[in-house]
Amino acid sequence: MKLKQLIKEEVKNIYNDHMVKDFPKEELKPIDAIERLISRKIYKCYGLYDNEELLAYAFFNTSKSYLLLDYYSVCGKYRSNGIGSKFFSILKEECKNYNGIIVE
Repeated sequence: MKLKQLIKEEVKNIYNDHMVKDFPKEELKPIDAIERLISRKIYKCYGLYDNEELLAYAFFNTSKSYLLLDYYSVCGKYRSNGIGSKFFSILKEECKNYNGIIVE
């Protein structure tokens, strides 16, 4: 498994292919709002991959000290296999320079 910080095109693909199915419409920010946040460098998006296959993704609002988890999902066919726990452990290591991750 490999963690990757996503670029805008990858974020847009995940949004269209996964997020619209994984989250209720009223809970999703519009993709252009997410892209603006990324451009302002106050939003980070990560994907967990096995080779080229997306297993899970996480999107965060960022500050200088903390990350606020905005979206977190394991892709449908990988759920109930411990991927979410592994992913979160990898994210905690990747984001260790922050004081913490806030999860609502």
